[in-house]
Amino acid sequence: MGRFVAAALADIAADPAILIALAPWLPADARSALEATGYFKSVSSSPAAPPAPRASGRMTAAGTDFILLQGGPYALGQMRGELASFGLAASEATVAEFARFLAEHPEWNAAARDSLVAGGLVDDGYLSGFDEANGNEPVRYVSRAAALAYCRWLSDRAPSGYRFTLPSEAQWSYAAAAGLPRSGILLEPGRSGPVPVTALVPDTVGFKGLLGNVWEWCADSFAIQPAAGVIGRESFPSAEGVVRGGSWANQPGIVDLSSRGPMLASTSSAFLGFRVALVHVTD
Repeated sequence: MGRFVAAALADIAADPAILIALAPWLPADARSALEATGYFKSVSSSPAAPPAPRASGRMTAAGTDFILLQGGPYALGQMRGELASFGLAASEATVAEFARFLAEHPEWNAAARDSLVAGGLVDDGYLSGFDEANGNEPVRYVSRAAALAYCRWLSDRAPSGYRFTLPSEAQWSYAAAAGLPRSGILLEPGRSGPVPVTALVPDTVGFKGLLGNVWEWCADSFAIQPAAGVIGRESFPSAEGVVRGGSWANQPGIVDLSSRGPMLASTSSAFLGFRVALVHVTD
């Protein structure tokens, strides 16, 4: 029990906003006592918003176009922090790009679905309809493990000193704040799937499809309060990953750029894809 309490306190110290999520579940007297503390008030207050993120240019790496973002302070839920500079792909990873990965790694092909399901890496929907899909559409029906495997493969082609990965939730949110205003690819009459990335209109800094089209995997484990961009949670890791941005199947007005949700890391659905982040090897 002592180790459990110590781990819980360490997690709260790393992510104080956890207290906000816990408060409604406490007995009334305990909740009142917690909410009366100066510490809770400081955590639950809304600090000043940091300055808007700034794009610093573009880079093409391993055949993918990246928007480069200057590092700086960020806001994610109640958390405030500092991000190093990074790049985020202008578009979601496509069917054609993922097909090149599969050609070199047949262990991730649809033919290997049963073994991947048995290993907890994907679900039964993995790569459904992949062979019939438009090569310029966002790749869908991919789990977080499959997306990360793609990023590791792509990292063999990364510029010196860099690697590819999924963005942290903090990075995704930071990038989404850099290029406004933005229209979304959301549900409308006649729409039955995502729009090819080549047909999307970029926002003011060059991103396509951040709002709608497909939900996008982040690298983080899910927490009710965003965990300050930490990749996973050391003490209490979650089986659910974070997805951001909404999809073509969401009604307008239901999702926006702050929309987030939990998804089992093995989920492979028609509404879910990813885009790649470019980070320094030390990050």
